[in-house]
Amino acid sequence: MSGNVSTKQLSVDVHSSVVIGNDHIEVSINPHEGAAVIAFNAFNGEKWLALRPDLREYEKYELWDTNFLLAPYSNRVRDGRFTFAEQTYQLDTTNDHAIHGDTWYRPWEIIEQTATKLVCCFDSQAHAYRNWPWHFATQVTYEVIDQTLHSTLTLCNRDVSAMPAGLGWHPYFSRHLTRPGEPVCLHFNVAGIYPDVHEERMPSGTAVSLPSHLDLVNGLLLPHDRAFDVCLTGYDGKGSIHWPESKMEIAFNCSAACTHLVMYNPVGKSFFAVEPVTNANNGLNLYAENEPTSGIVSLAAGQSLSATFDMSVNHHTKI
Repeated sequence: MSGNVSTKQLSVDVHSSVVIGNDHIEVSINPHEGAAVIAFNAFNGEKWLALRPDLREYEKYELWDTNFLLAPYSNRVRDGRFTFAEQTYQLDTTNDHAIHGDTWYRPWEIIEQTATKLVCCFDSQAHAYRNWPWHFATQVTYEVIDQTLHSTLTLCNRDVSAMPAGLGWHPYFSRHLTRPGEPVCLHFNVAGIYPDVHEERMPSGTAVSLPSHLDLVNGLLLPHDRAFDVCLTGYDGKGSIHWPESKMEIAFNCSAACTHLVMYNPVGKSFFAVEPVTNANNGLNLYAENEPTSGIVSLAAGQSLSATFDMSVNHHTKI
């Protein structure tokens, strides 16, 4: 498989979305386009707040999804080319590289649905075209319990030989909840950051210590005038996003498989992204180079990779 694939023009179909939730959290999911979350709202005791961009009003945000799923790898593959088990593979590319896996824009099948839970699956063998050399299947479970959205994503190798694998989540968050320009504070425990001297959003060397302007460990006030798109390693699965003026906080709790964090902060936009993933950007090629922090794993035929991502919403009456 080779060539350059133009970006698929998606649209948010409100009528085909599924809403799950309770008195604390409301989550809207579109199974027909990647089983992606298109709205994540929380009640603060007085009104509902869009903690993520509510894409039922998608014209405001220039986004197709507010949280899409990444499989069978996350982020980018340089030039769409990688080597595994001494064989070279070529993926179709978008803007020079393969990106975000092969499930985020595809229809998924609903296999379980209740007022608070949705389970969807995707099987690559059901599609004539796939942008991955191996047959694979994925399943996602979304469940709202109290003030937490629990997500579990599983990737299974359905082929006859081993394949490299990675997965993750790509959630966007709202820069402001109650007024434009309100501060947002990020706190995440990571060990290092990959250099990107060519500004390709892919590692140009081994990970180094965090620079002072990205001190996520001690708490980072998200800048409005400084863009960044970085890949971080040594992530411990914990962290938080805090809107102190709005007295709202999201706490992350990810399983041990999520060893990397990708953060995207565009200037002049009303959103940013914090993405828990299992592999580094360009992880397939880092794995081929025996880079120990690639995060890519080899799945034997029939073997699965699974990870969890829980987001708990806390409303602070006092700050």
